[in-house]
Amino acid sequence: MTIPRLLLPFSRLLAAVCRCSALLLPWLLLGCSADTGRQPLPTGHYEGTITYQGSPLRMVLNLREAVPGQLQADVSFPEQQNTGFPAFNLRYNAPKLDFEQSPGGIVGNIKVEAIREGDFWRGEFTADSLRGELLLVRRGQPEARPYKLETTTGKQPVLRFISLDTTMQHPAIALFPDQLNAATALTWADALARQGFSVTLVIPEAGNTPIGPEPDTARLPLMRQVLKTLRQEARVDTSRIGIWAAGSQGYAAAVLAASHRQVAFLIAQSVGLSTATDAQPFRTVARQRVPVLGLYGNQDTLLNARESSRRLRNALGGRRGSQVRTFAQADHRLMQRGKISEEGKWEWPGLATGSVEEVLRWLGQVAPADTVAAAR
Repeated sequence: MTIPRLLLPFSRLLAAVCRCSALLLPWLLLGCSADTGRQPLPTGHYEGTITYQGSPLRMVLNLREAVPGQLQADVSFPEQQNTGFPAFNLRYNAPKLDFEQSPGGIVGNIKVEAIREGDFWRGEFTADSLRGELLLVRRGQPEARPYKLETTTGKQPVLRFISLDTTMQHPAIALFPDQLNAATALTWADALARQGFSVTLVIPEAGNTPIGPEPDTARLPLMRQVLKTLRQEARVDTSRIGIWAAGSQGYAAAVLAASHRQVAFLIAQSVGLSTATDAQPFRTVARQRVPVLGLYGNQDTLLNARESSRRLRNALGGRRGSQVRTFAQADHRLMQRGKISEEGKWEWPGLATGSVEEVLRWLGQVAPADTVAAAR
């Protein structure tokens, strides 16, 4: 069929329009299609209270989308020396949110279950037998977490808190709590990481928790391996790697520090020293001029804190940089238990008053976290 000459310009224009429409159609469809994707996650900075027996405790929850479709949470308590923890086992199935303090069942583990109601979270806060009512409201955008958290699972999970600040070399701490101190060790690890420390926390294997010194052969290989791994991290200052060991782990840590010339400092928490012989490794550590901080609670019912602290103080011999502190009303975990005050008001449990400030002050003297990174 022959197209009349007068119609040729129009036919060419129509063909051009068709070609352009074919190119633009996918983009037009993309812009106008219905949103069939997932609902936005409830990220934000939430503040509110936990209430138990009429007594409120302030709580802060930061919910952020760490990777697309995945929530990450941090909890802090401004009235408890601003301590907190990163959340584990977090699950969000709208409108319900669940998370825990630890990656596995440990003594004193905290659990939170909450329902979202607009900008509010209402639910339950559980710690041991304590069950409080939770109410939080959104106050803005979530605060960033200053460290990266890596988890290795197994019989003894290993958590690595790695600073995101790459402009400095950081001091490092290997944390070895006994089973009773695992929950509070998570709080300490978070606090230290926020102060610029690289922290490796080894969660103890479930089982019996001996109090006094033990044969060190079972623990030493793992402790050596953790120290070796820390020394291989590019942003760790190898001259400022120390150990924090609690309870039954403390004796093995002292044995390691006495034989390992590259342990820069040692924190011994709630370590039972029943005899002068038990304190011998600490004498060796003191002779090597390794600073030691001993921590005890005077309400520790699992060991004789008064005698153990005395033996440790004698073993250290007043060496410069070494101290032994005993905190009032604190138990084996350095926790002050919740109780009813004389005025009939519930007093919330928490780390011993002044303990966080005291530990950070001592660490600031023996392993300051403000050294500029050197080229390697």
